[in-house]
Amino acid sequence: MMENVIAEAADDAALAAEQLNEITDEKVYDAALHEVLDKYYEENLEGQIEQFAEATDERAQETLKEYEEAKEERDNRANLDYETGEVLVTFDSSVTDEEIGTMANRIGVYYEILSDFTIDETLPEEKLKRLKASQGQEFPKIVSIHLGLDKSVGRAEEILQELSSVEDISKNYTDIEPDSLASVLGVNDTHVGEQKYLEQINLPPAWEAWNEAGQEAYEFKETWVAVIDTGMDISHVDLKNVYLPDRSVVITGGKVDENNCVVTGSQIVPMNASNCYVRNAYADYHGTHVAGIIAAEARNNKGVVGIASICEKEVDAMYGNCKIMGINAAHREWSEGDERYNCMFSIADVVTAIYYATNSGADIINMSLHGEYNSPCYQKAIDYAHAKNVVVCACAGNGDYKRGADGKYIKDANDQYIIDLESPNVTKYPAACNHVISVANVNISNQRDVFSVYNKFVDIAAPGTDIYNCVLNGDYDKHSGTSMAAPVVSAAAAILRSMYPETTPDEIEEILTKTATDLGTPGKDIYTGSGLLNVGLAVQTLKTRRLSKTYPQKAAVKCVDYQAAKLGWDAVPWAERYVIFRSTSVNGEYTKIKSIHALDWYTYTSSFGRYRFTDKGLATGTTYYYKIRAVCAYQSGFSHSQYCPVISIKCTLNAPTGLTLTPTTGKMKVSWAKVNGAEGYQIWRADTKTGTYKRIHTLTSGATVSYDDTTVKAGKTYYYKIRAYRKPNGTAVFSEYSGIVGKKSI
Repeated sequence: MMENVIAEAADDAALAAEQLNEITDEKVYDAALHEVLDKYYEENLEGQIEQFAEATDERAQETLKEYEEAKEERDNRANLDYETGEVLVTFDSSVTDEEIGTMANRIGVYYEILSDFTIDETLPEEKLKRLKASQGQEFPKIVSIHLGLDKSVGRAEEILQELSSVEDISKNYTDIEPDSLASVLGVNDTHVGEQKYLEQINLPPAWEAWNEAGQEAYEFKETWVAVIDTGMDISHVDLKNVYLPDRSVVITGGKVDENNCVVTGSQIVPMNASNCYVRNAYADYHGTHVAGIIAAEARNNKGVVGIASICEKEVDAMYGNCKIMGINAAHREWSEGDERYNCMFSIADVVTAIYYATNSGADIINMSLHGEYNSPCYQKAIDYAHAKNVVVCACAGNGDYKRGADGKYIKDANDQYIIDLESPNVTKYPAACNHVISVANVNISNQRDVFSVYNKFVDIAAPGTDIYNCVLNGDYDKHSGTSMAAPVVSAAAAILRSMYPETTPDEIEEILTKTATDLGTPGKDIYTGSGLLNVGLAVQTLKTRRLSKTYPQKAAVKCVDYQAAKLGWDAVPWAERYVIFRSTSVNGEYTKIKSIHALDWYTYTSSFGRYRFTDKGLATGTTYYYKIRAVCAYQSGFSHSQYCPVISIKCTLNAPTGLTLTPTTGKMKVSWAKVNGAEGYQIWRADTKTGTYKRIHTLTSGATVSYDDTTVKAGKTYYYKIRAYRKPNGTAVFSEYSGIVGKKSI
């Protein structure tokens, strides 16, 4: 009969279906049905499929549905991020290849065992020794199963999940790409690939420190960075949402009394679209570029990202941890030597800007400006900012091209400007002032840029050559100088301050310089200070310091049932993991039993900021001791908090509840609710409620929840209480007694 069905299938689908319906043997029916449908779907014979489906009986309907679902999935392959017709299965190490074949053939046409444990015996001796050191260890087997035409990937997963020997099932995803800077940071900004300097300063681990911290990443403080510069294009798509409109200002017209360090005549007006930056002057883009380096909006499908504009990697959201206080303190001034208008600053306006920024709540002040004159007013203003816990960063300054006696630039025979190699060997202010982080400029090769000023006041170096970021009119471009390097460090300081608002300017400077990557001559030097900024290590170092001084607070444990305990503790700010240790002796050896990722807070928290974990499979009656510590990444390893104080619990049976007495002639029926985990019960009785209770019977089954006491005397009142027991190690462990219940017998 099966041969007839298959023979008719090619020519007459309806007749093939009628003959199929006559088959009564279910195995034969199923085999014939699959062979016909395999032919139809393999050759995409839609007409025959339709005729065949209409004529078959109800036994074929589920199979027909599976074939159609699998076809729809294959037809939609172009829109899927995984291979259709294939699943990856991880089998337990104890499963044989033959057993894998049997299971694979249930849903597939063929399979491949991807895990290969065969060691190349021709390897050098030291490599063989390393590989063979774990030969006795059992490893799971990874198998690719290529599905039949009747199985969608989802249906195959459902079937395989029912097998106890299967450890994991997954689709064969095909959207895996080489890591790009955008994917590492979790952003979609279109020009982020141009921002090579972000990797140069090791930014990804700094952002990762936020994204690994779970709920606590929402506890940051919004940090304000005051950019004292030429103003900023507040309509720029990457800046319009990150500047502070109520705090951003324009400062002009100040006069300084050098003897008394008093500024008079300064005009401070709100920043708006018409005055937000200096117009029609060389370097009018300057402040816009600096602001973008610090805090250009991330994940807006536009342009670039700011170093401090950290976004949440797993969802489409920015943390909003950094805002720009734009301060346009520049004015336009004609230069005869340059034959153009330049953006210039007066000491009075810069000093006024420092006081304004400090009093208006700035956490960081960035000054990408420099001059050779050291006004005592600079130091007075900076000392005030430092006393108010404000971090101040400034560019070390730039050298220049050679100029002639007329002040104009000199060109060589090839019509190229000649670099004045002596010009960077100078002291510039305010970078050289005390309490200022002075920033030098290095190129993409971590070499000091030829124009970067060098002197004993240089603290640290950052990328400042060909830095791609925001410019005027919503555009982007590359610019160079220590002016571009300073905001890189300011942004790093902003990240540290956002995470731990109490961190002082001195500690922030100490961490940034201590964690910098040494360049050139070992140790601090006049060219690059302590070395290249390493913001990732700086963040990890600050987290490590704070973590080492604390521990998970309010740790507690309670018994859930006879073999489980629930632990709870408060989150530690910025911790990335929590590790739980257990012992059966308060001073004994503790073993790690669980490591909880902070990102799994939705699984392990009972309320915001409090984690929980249930330890199961405990021995009833045994006292367990626990201690917990927090963990965060540090370089290639981890750093830890202190342990919380030891907490302990003994898992016991719940006391029996629902005790009732039912008297009948000559006996008293005692009943109660079943106690989970109980292996038996003891029944105790007394003549008075407060009298002496005697055990009158022991039940050896936890499932029996009643007892007939036939030793009672009519007319007398008896009082009963019950307790459950369990023998985990052969010795009985008892619950508390139930409540006492009394009743008169009849």
